[in-house]
Amino acid sequence: MNEILNILNNLKTQKQKTFIQKLIFTKYKILGVKTPHLRKIANNLCKNLNNSNLLNFINSDDEIFEMILLKGLILTDLKCEFSKKLTLYDKYIKKADNWALIDTIKFKKIDENLLFNEINLWLKSNDEFILRAGFVNLLYYFIKDKYLDFIFNTPNPNKYYAQMAKAWLICECAVQFPKKTLFFLKDKKLNSEIFKMTKIKIKDSFRISNEFKDEISKVIY
Repeated sequence: MNEILNILNNLKTQKQKTFIQKLIFTKYKILGVKTPHLRKIANNLCKNLNNSNLLNFINSDDEIFEMILLKGLILTDLKCEFSKKLTLYDKYIKKADNWALIDTIKFKKIDENLLFNEINLWLKSNDEFILRAGFVNLLYYFIKDKYLDFIFNTPNPNKYYAQMAKAWLICECAVQFPKKTLFFLKDKKLNSEIFKMTKIKIKDSFRISNEFKDEISKVIY
């Protein structure tokens, strides 16, 4: 672990630290290491360490932003059953206090049923970033016709970063399923704050038609 910290300290810059501090708010110490560097380190560690050592590292306590993010990147590459990865990921998201620790972590392969069941649990949480993990994982893996009704009936959170994640999710649904998403938005099932966020994301998207944007402009909460 000290060796890994030494590697990170050699890669940190004040410029990157300042950049990260402008993007996220966190209680964790920020070193100032770029995410591509962390991905490369995670890849090298997964190639050169056995699972036992990797698990020891993942389960160790840490109060440094980049170390925590590195552990998240490593767990996605672990050679183990997906159920084990989910157990580790569940512990990981409970430490998250900012959007970057959630949004940066994406599994390469999933067990759709297992992940969907976990998402159901995360969406019942009162924690802002566990909720965000639920919405972001729906966005990454479940924007499919058969899951649209579930997505449209997910809870409307009242915490900012969870609200933003749901708005992002609905915007992506609008890209892939415009007719069904437009019908949903006109049905006014979002709360006013999330609708405003969704509307902004839709307006800013180059993948959504002007006709869709015009229709959304007519929806008044």
